[in-house]
Amino acid sequence: RYGTPVEFTAQLTGSQPLPPLFLTFSLGPQSRRVQTGPDGRASASLSLLGIPGSYQVKVTFPGTAELIASKAESPFTIDKQSTTVQLKPQSATVPQHQDTGIVAIACEIGPCIDDQGEDTNNRRLGLKTVFFVVEGSNGAASKAVITDYAGRARLGSLALPAGAYTVTAYFGGENIPLKTNGTVTNVTQIDERYIPSSASGTLTLTPANNDPVCTNANALTDPPMYLDDLAIAWPPNSQLVPVSVVGVTDPDGDPVTITFTGIFQDERVGRGPASPDGFILGTNSAQVRAERDQNDNGRIYHLHFTASDGSGGACSAQVLVGVPPDQGGMVTPIDDGELYDSTIAK
Repeated sequence: RYGTPVEFTAQLTGSQPLPPLFLTFSLGPQSRRVQTGPDGRASASLSLLGIPGSYQVKVTFPGTAELIASKAESPFTIDKQSTTVQLKPQSATVPQHQDTGIVAIACEIGPCIDDQGEDTNNRRLGLKTVFFVVEGSNGAASKAVITDYAGRARLGSLALPAGAYTVTAYFGGENIPLKTNGTVTNVTQIDERYIPSSASGTLTLTPANNDPVCTNANALTDPPMYLDDLAIAWPPNSQLVPVSVVGVTDPDGDPVTITFTGIFQDERVGRGPASPDGFILGTNSAQVRAERDQNDNGRIYHLHFTASDGSGGACSAQVLVGVPPDQGGMVTPIDDGELYDSTIAK
C-alpha cells in the first residue's frame, strides 16, 4: 500500500562466482543502488511513495569491462492506503452558537487516538478536506474544513436550533450528502493516494443564554420622585437617599442581579461630616446625598452597574439621579459630566 516500505531482492549470477557488484533497484521515480553479497544477492527497501497504480519494478546491472549488462523487471501494483477518521469527543453537549469542541482527526491506517484519547504513531493527514454533516429533526448543516498539520479539522460553532444531532465526518468518498436545512448536495471527492473513511458522533445543542437588557434601565429613589423622567433626590437636605435600578429585563426570564460598580458626580464632593456623597451598599442598593450647589445648575449622579443572570449573561450601563438647583425642585439639573468620584471622602 501507498506509504509503506517494501523490500525487493535480486540475484546476479554468471558462469562463475562473481565479485561484489552494484545493482540498481527502481520503482517509478524511486531508485536505490545496492551492492551484491557473496552469493550475488542484493536487497533494497523502497517506500511506496508513487501514486497508487500499476508499475514495473526493475533491477539493472550496468555491466563491466568483463561482464555484459543485464536487467530484470516484474509487474508491481501500489494500492491506496487505508485511512481512519475519528471524532474527539464522540459526544458533546454545548449551548447554541458556541464552539462545539468537536474535532475530526484523519490519519493513515488507524486508529488516530487510542481508547485513552492519546495520540498513536499513525501518520496524520494534513492539508486534507474533511466534510462535516450535522443533521437532526430541527435542521441540518454542513461544513468543509481543511485539516491542520496534525490532521485535525475543527467543526466549530453551528447556526442550528437547540436539539439533538448526528455529526458525521467524511474523508473523501462518493456522493457525500451535504445537507443544509432541506437542501442536499451530493459531493464526490476522490483522493489519489487514500481510501475514503468516515466517523459519526452525537451533538446536543442546548438553548443559548441571552444577555440581560439594560437599555431601559432607570434609577428609582426612595421616595420615588422624577422630573422629566430623571430620578431626583429631594429635598436638598444633605441626607442620603436610597437608590436602586429598575427596568432591566432578561429575554430568557432569568432572575437578574444588579451590582453597582461606581458612582460619579458633576459637582465637587462635600467635605466634613457630610462626606462622601455616594455609597455602594450591596445588591441593587446604593445611596446618594441630596445636596447641590444652589448657585449652580444642579447636580447629576452617574451610578454605574452590571446586571447578571447567573448563567454567564450580563450587561452594563448607568442610571442618573439629579438634584434640582431651584428651591421648588421643578428645574431639571444640567449634566456637566462625571467629574468626581462620589464615594471618596474629602
